Amino acid sequence: MRPEECSVIMSKQYSDYTLFLRELPVGNHRFEFDLNHDFFAQAEGREVLDGYVKVVIFTIKRADSVALQLVYKGTVDVACDRCLHPVSIPIDTEEALTVKFGATYSEQNDDVIVIPEAEGTLDMAWLFYECIVLTLPTQRIHADGACNTEMMTCYNRYVVNSSANRNENKADPRWEALRNMNNNLK
Repeated sequence: MRPEECSVIMSKQYSDYTLFLRELPVGNHRFEFDLNHDFFAQAEGREVLDGYVKVVIFTIKRADSVALQLVYKGTVDVACDRCLHPVSIPIDTEEALTVKFGATYSEQNDDVIVIPEAEGTLDMAWLFYECIVLTLPTQRIHADGACNTEMMTCYNRYVVNSSANRNENKADPRWEALRNMNNNLK
């Protein structure tokens, strides 16, 4: 759907992340949400420390359901896996979601949610946060040389000591004898 095809443009900032889907007329609509420090500070999860992400939602309202296309663009700060200081991670992703109306709230699968028809609303806050967290890479580290130097000094001291301990274990003849016995059994 192109933005010029949308009949309703709403902008939400710092306040409410609820979509009133039942009240929407049949057709195409667009919503914009700015997720900033306040949003991430209030989120139940603590994985994202800070950030700014703009979420644009394109909707197609039908009589019995609403198709949502969510577009996320921005950056978030998370703790570096090496030095624990904030590292900025770019967010640039999309997700599709179908919302149906029914008697009670249920998640049929990752892409289909049923909301009570009597209420007709969907709080998007947790869905936003969850999508952002799932977009993050498994390993979140600064570029080489960009980590906190004090923390990396401690880290390197630990890694050196840990490596030395492993080398000592390799030199222990008892371990070598056990490995030989295990190899002979195979």
